[in-house]
Amino acid sequence: MFGILRYILALMVVQTHLWKITPWAGNYAVYTFFILSGYLMTLVLHERYSFGPSGIARFLSNRALRIYPPYWAVLVISTVVAYQMPNIAAAVHRNFSLPSTCALWLENIVILGASHPTKATLVIPAWSLHIELIFYCLMALGFSRNRFIVFLWLSASLAYTTHLILLHPTEYQFWYYRYFPLQAGSLAFSAGAALYFIRTRLSVRPALAFATTALTACLMLGAGHIWNDIDALYLQGFYISIASGFLAVLALGAIDFSSVPRILKTIDRRLGDLSYPLFLCHVPVAALVLRWYGGGLYPNTARFFIIALVASHLGAFLIHAAIERPISRLRESVRGEAESPDVPPHLEDRHQGVF
Repeated sequence: MFGILRYILALMVVQTHLWKITPWAGNYAVYTFFILSGYLMTLVLHERYSFGPSGIARFLSNRALRIYPPYWAVLVISTVVAYQMPNIAAAVHRNFSLPSTCALWLENIVILGASHPTKATLVIPAWSLHIELIFYCLMALGFSRNRFIVFLWLSASLAYTTHLILLHPTEYQFWYYRYFPLQAGSLAFSAGAALYFIRTRLSVRPALAFATTALTACLMLGAGHIWNDIDALYLQGFYISIASGFLAVLALGAIDFSSVPRILKTIDRRLGDLSYPLFLCHVPVAALVLRWYGGGLYPNTARFFIIALVASHLGAFLIHAAIERPISRLRESVRGEAESPDVPPHLEDRHQGVF
């Protein structure tokens, strides 16, 4: 039951890029995404795949099939948009432009190496996918192998994060030391991995789980009213949001699945289906909206955000229907259903569509 959470987090990112009324919310959301990925990838490695060569190969192949086809589709669209309307692209996001070197083109195509969006980027969230892919590999190669390793990893991440906070406490330093770098994301991924080993001790009712999710969203949107100082927003606010995201993932992971109404399961799946393509496509779609709408529409306004958000949902639906849904059968074969008969049927509901 993570589809609703992922959809809310994707909306936070879209709002940050296209309206900026609460610009910090998208930053908070990305690290909650990381917590969720840490938890779910540890779960499927233990309960669907394995840590042997075959299991690792199937796991990484499935992750590649999940990440790359929708990404490449948006990459093609973004390339056309940035080439045909560079001024409009830059008006939507300052880094939305064609790469100027072969190395930058390669980073945009393979994702790995797209470490932060302070250079020409065609798919603005690519830097976070770079971090996701690296930690997928690390978790498969041993970081998520057992309780001892995971809690050792978490302890090291906590120590490193404490070091970063003491050394780089300001909002300006936040971007370059505590947010964009690969090693900064280790805290969220390791916390998510640790959740796998403690979630079996809990049983949570759906109402409490969704209340925790709503609280997380409210904290993200309302952080500016809690911490008026910009440095506090990106210090106390950011790390409290990580703690809140941790609790939301914990509650959703421990939910009593059998007590969830069928209609809520359907809504959860449908919104989850939209979250990744929405996360990917909203910036080029917003540029197209500016081009097609004509005069009277300006970036970073409520009107622009609403129109672009509706159009981005349409784009997300088309990407899911045309790319993700057809490729799901191939992903099922890679996942190896026949090799894991003891996996509960609802496991697929929990991790389907996570990026």
